[in-house]
Amino acid sequence: MSELDAEKLAGRLTDRAPAGIAEQIGQLIEAKVLPVDSRLPTVRDLAQELGVSVGTIAQAWSHLREQGLVETRRRGGTRVVPRARRRAEDFAGPGEPLKRMGFISSGVHAPGPAEGLEATLRIIAHAEDLGLDSAVLSPASGEQGVSSPVAVLAAATQRTARIRLGTTATIPAGQGENSVSADLDAVNLLSGGRLIGSEEQAQLVRTVIPTDTASREQEARYREIAEALPEHVLIGPSDEIADALLADPDYVGAQYATFALPPSLDETDCTHILNDVASRLGPALGWAPSPR
Repeated sequence: MSELDAEKLAGRLTDRAPAGIAEQIGQLIEAKVLPVDSRLPTVRDLAQELGVSVGTIAQAWSHLREQGLVETRRRGGTRVVPRARRRAEDFAGPGEPLKRMGFISSGVHAPGPAEGLEATLRIIAHAEDLGLDSAVLSPASGEQGVSSPVAVLAAATQRTARIRLGTTATIPAGQGENSVSADLDAVNLLSGGRLIGSEEQAQLVRTVIPTDTASREQEARYREIAEALPEHVLIGPSDEIADALLADPDYVGAQYATFALPPSLDETDCTHILNDVASRLGPALGWAPSPR
């Protein structure tokens, strides 16, 4: 973190109107001359350097907040925020804003199977609270994870009201297709028609691990997990992940995306990653949370 010098910043500003000051500071932010998390000068200090009223700078700061370029914290001053924390309505492409965003998981790591299933259900409910659009479960082998996604989805219908639910589980030929199909029909009825099919789940699936708010210990553990996975993992600050996705030909044109949670994560880590996906990565892709 750094605090910008009022005199140096004033030397880069030629306009003295609130909108003009905001526009020029916005350009400096986009050019990364003003780095993320830098604290802008106080309203009074910059007003003095520019020879304008305190109200003029206050209006400029208001314009910047409306654009999602800065935020004002109590006792923390006004700081430049990462692009991924800016508003979905400010999305400028390329491509179209992401319409729907969800997550896929094979379950949450926990001391025992029962605890893992309960933690998975809490994660689904938390995703709904965050405004995510879908929760998809994939079957896992072994004691950890979800061995019966359909049963867990049935339980999830009673703990959620809006989020769409799905599973990647396939039905082996000749092994109870009618029974499993009936179970899925029951899940759809219990959920009020919220069951989604494979087409929506698979339009774009990527494993992502935003590290915006991760501690050093968390990030080190996430990177170790990512290196051990067979698939490519997008890991790092949300704005970098967003840049990588927007440069991905498979992403451009996608209307909805499903982001995979790596296996072997506990409830705390899953919650942390979903929080960053919803509050930082999603808005950088033009996504807006669904109303509760």
